[in-house]
Amino acid sequence: MRTALALLLSTVAASAHQAPTGWTFDKRCCGSGDCYPVETDAITERPDGYHITFTGEVIPYQSYKVLPSPDGKQYRCSTAGSVQGITYCIYVPEKSW
Repeated sequence: MRTALALLLSTVAASAHQAPTGWTFDKRCCGSGDCYPVETDAITERPDGYHITFTGEVIPYQSYKVLPSPDGKQYRCSTAGSVQGITYCIYVPEKSW
């Protein structure tokens, strides 16, 4: 019984993917290691949506990929956490909404 409980707890801990300030990224958006903090100029707001500086992607403001950032910082979740990877979602400060 203890072995099963230890295995369950280690699986839960391993699947948690947290921001540096301690909140947990939405698992519907990314997997472990996909999300990382970005500088404020890495995601810019323009009339047509959020622009991802590294890839040229444009994410419309109303996209399901746009999520509120609980700590007010910007985060990007991309393929394997790569700067050149496809953006799965972004976390932006609520003032941007």
